Amino acid sequence: MTNAADYRPGKVWIDRYDWLVGGTMYFVLAYVMIHLTSNGREIAAVWAANAALIGLLASREKPNWTAVLVVALIANTMANLLTRDSFAAPLLYGTANMLEVLAATWLLRTAIGDNSVLSSLGTFFKFILIGFATPILSGLFGALTAWWLFDEPFVGSLISWIISDALGILVFTPFFLALFKGEYAACLREKSRLQRLETIALLLLTVVTAAILFFFARQVPIFILFVPTMLVTIRLGQLGTKAAVMLIAIVGLAAPLFDVGPFSWAPHNRDQALILQTFLFVLLFSSLPVAADLSRRGAVTAALGQREKELSHLARTDSLTGLMNRPAFTEHADRVLAQFHGEEACLIAIDVDRFKHINDTWGHHAGDQALRHLASIAGSHLRSMDALCRFGGDEFMLLLPGTTVADAERICTRLRETLRRSPLNLDDGSTLLISVSCGIAVANGITAFPDLAKQADVALYEAKRAGRGTHRLAVFQSDHQLHAATR
Repeated sequence: MTNAADYRPGKVWIDRYDWLVGGTMYFVLAYVMIHLTSNGREIAAVWAANAALIGLLASREKPNWTAVLVVALIANTMANLLTRDSFAAPLLYGTANMLEVLAATWLLRTAIGDNSVLSSLGTFFKFILIGFATPILSGLFGALTAWWLFDEPFVGSLISWIISDALGILVFTPFFLALFKGEYAACLREKSRLQRLETIALLLLTVVTAAILFFFARQVPIFILFVPTMLVTIRLGQLGTKAAVMLIAIVGLAAPLFDVGPFSWAPHNRDQALILQTFLFVLLFSSLPVAADLSRRGAVTAALGQREKELSHLARTDSLTGLMNRPAFTEHADRVLAQFHGEEACLIAIDVDRFKHINDTWGHHAGDQALRHLASIAGSHLRSMDALCRFGGDEFMLLLPGTTVADAERICTRLRETLRRSPLNLDDGSTLLISVSCGIAVANGITAFPDLAKQADVALYEAKRAGRGTHRLAVFQSDHQLHAATR
């Protein structure tokens, strides 16, 4: 089933017209590869067309197998007709390529599934095996065609086919799979503007370095390209590595057209292309293990960070009610009182009336339900700046910054009325009406939480003495004695 988050016009268009996308892409890549790396008779030394089609089919949830393969066969035939003299060869070569694409795609979907081809060592070896096994199947048919129609040596053609197609699948398929799965688009959406600029800058650095090495600095070792590629790998991960290798491939394939490049010593363009593709294979699969290791380390670090947050949350949370516990609330209250300089802040101490009677009559489980019920109702109408905690036993504390005495009294009254209108339904079907007493303390310049909590507790005690189900306001007298005023 398609996730709603994956619903994008571009993706929907590709899903609907994958045959057109595959055919167009196959024709362009086939024509370019034959033109650049073949003399019109021998087998092309670089073959990325199959990899692109495999990436398209393997990334689709329900690909139009028949339509895509038929249109790609037509595209392959047209590309061959434009670059070769024989009429029979295009159809035969195209058939061999479609067999390879079909086999490789089926094996990828069966053996690897939705996993990245480089997600683990086992998956990586499966991908390598598929990359070499399927060109052997198609290579027998392709080499026979080359021998029969062009009098090319069978063994040499078979070896050339297997090497070019295997390297093409192994080097280019990871990129096209990531592209058609939408991984590049998703990655860019998740990045900030600064991160996108960094991505563009790193890939541009790779292109510039490749252009200098292939077109100008002939004496500089080609392995210098490992530097920007590794930098891309470290900063951008596997997706960046695949993109960097693709960009290097484009620059490298263009170099023989101008008879330049670090491989210009090779006698033919196809030989240069084959050496380039081998280099790209080494570059890709020496960088990707680094990317995989960095990805695993990042995942472990993120998991440890998440676990640390969870432990920190547990250490600051009351396990029964999910509210702040006493140490966390004390720390928070001290910080808030210091910020408000003890002005316009009220603290309410809340206690469940006759809580022992609830436990004795209905059991401790009912007592726990009562505490959770009170926590839920008391916390349902709080502002973002307010803080509620289970201070201990059946006592709760509510800190209200920027609140007047009149507002605090209204909150106490509303809490009692809400509890009266919302009795607790116990597991045995009976109902329990919860009543609370409240003690209100006003900061009045007090910046230390223990002093304010002491006032709230004295006011709460007075409310209990007054018959419960009410609230009292504590006043801090000049002689440092606590006094409760009836409200």
